[in-house]
Amino acid sequence: FRLLDDMRRASTALETRPVLALDRRDEFDLRRPIRWVGDAMPPIDRKLPAPPQHEWLELVKYWNNGGRAPVWLVVDPMRHAVDLIGRGTGGEEATGYRWHMPYPAMLGGVRPNEMDWYQIARPDWYAGEGWELTPEAAGVSQVDGRGLSRGAIDAWIARETLSGTLVVGGRNFDPAAQPRLEVLVNDRLQDSSVVAPGYFLRFIPLDQRSDAQADFAKVTIRTTPPSRVGIEQFDASSDRAVFGYGQGWLEPEFNPQNGLRWRWLSERGELRVRAPARASTLTLHLEGESPRKYFSRGSRLVVRSGQRALIDRVLSSDFAVDAVIPMTAESGRDVTITLETDQVFVPAEHGWRRSGDRRHLGLRIFKCTVRATS
Repeated sequence: FRLLDDMRRASTALETRPVLALDRRDEFDLRRPIRWVGDAMPPIDRKLPAPPQHEWLELVKYWNNGGRAPVWLVVDPMRHAVDLIGRGTGGEEATGYRWHMPYPAMLGGVRPNEMDWYQIARPDWYAGEGWELTPEAAGVSQVDGRGLSRGAIDAWIARETLSGTLVVGGRNFDPAAQPRLEVLVNDRLQDSSVVAPGYFLRFIPLDQRSDAQADFAKVTIRTTPPSRVGIEQFDASSDRAVFGYGQGWLEPEFNPQNGLRWRWLSERGELRVRAPARASTLTLHLEGESPRKYFSRGSRLVVRSGQRALIDRVLSSDFAVDAVIPMTAESGRDVTITLETDQVFVPAEHGWRRSGDRRHLGLRIFKCTVRATS
């Protein structure tokens, strides 16, 4: 009911009635509250269907069919299909609704349960089927038989981004294959590269004129021949900083029991950043887990931009740190931020259960953002 009250207040500032999109669980959770509030329900244009595990595709259909009203998206915090949508300025962060209880398990099965509300005025981009931008999306793509091993995959980017930068990254899972990865925008080849086994990251300048008749341009990615390649990173913007996880970062992981997502940093990892033209500074924000969970002492974290150390400290507990990177004429718009830590462990060499995991794990990072200021 707090959510519906907040929606009612927010609706007074809108000129156009929003579209309500819910994930499957919240669609069931809110049926009775919506019925109870009756005529006091916040005015909406429509409520989209919520097919299980494919809810975001209803938004893809809505936008591709010309829908342009603001979107109110309500999602289960334990799921992350919301990250198949570039939510644009103002829509990145959710309003959260939580039970503030010391023992949440005692509320198991309660309806409505915890939820997040995103207000999306206009997306920067949105992805269709076959993408692997989250662990959940990767699983859905595999079950559906979609992805680059079966054919091309599509996304759509706002026309304003056509003078900006496209970020495409992922993994080639086939150790014996080196397929060609092609990126097309509005059916025009924009980038072509051979991807070796393992991780890859591409920053693609966009130089296309926007079609005044089209609000979104189609991005098509394909491999030749069709190969087991997963696209795990994607972003596009002309007025935000865009970044990607480069060498030294491991794949995204997810715990479905608590909704936590993270990436591991090895001994040294790179963040590659493309700043907007008018940026004067970049701010890196990191949140992570205490190294003392895995090591007998705290771990040193050093963050550098070029040769300049921005952070040099020992982490002995859960942490949240910020680093400010000044932009200079010499640095240009392309910045590489390096993160180094002095302790790593190999899971195969620890624990009583046998494991073939030979990765070097240093710091577990739950949140990483890069923002530009003018």
